[in-house]
Amino acid sequence: MAEARQLVLASLDSMSRRAPGLTVKGGARDSSFPDYYNFAVMWDGTGSASVMVGFFDVDPSTGDVFEGTGCGERTTPLLRALQRKIRRRLGLSDNAYRRLKKKGPYCE
Repeated sequence: MAEARQLVLASLDSMSRRAPGLTVKGGARDSSFPDYYNFAVMWDGTGSASVMVGFFDVDPSTGDVFEGTGCGERTTPLLRALQRKIRRRLGLSDNAYRRLKKKGPYCE
């Protein structure tokens, strides 16, 4: 779960990642798509209001991060580096990854 949160943070642009008060909430299995962990990223500003940064779904078998409100797959240089590191640690070869790779939950 901690790695899935790291993947979500790595999928954000650098300016969003550095925002003070950035929080990643959730992590439960998505009830509509149980193969994915669902997260909400919020920015709690200095006032009482919070700003929604986005919703994200993580495929725990591949480390892929998807937009939680559409069909897009997230990718940033930091995310790709973290995914490579996690996949290498898990012993997930490129061929095995391609076999496990799915479309995002809202693309099916």
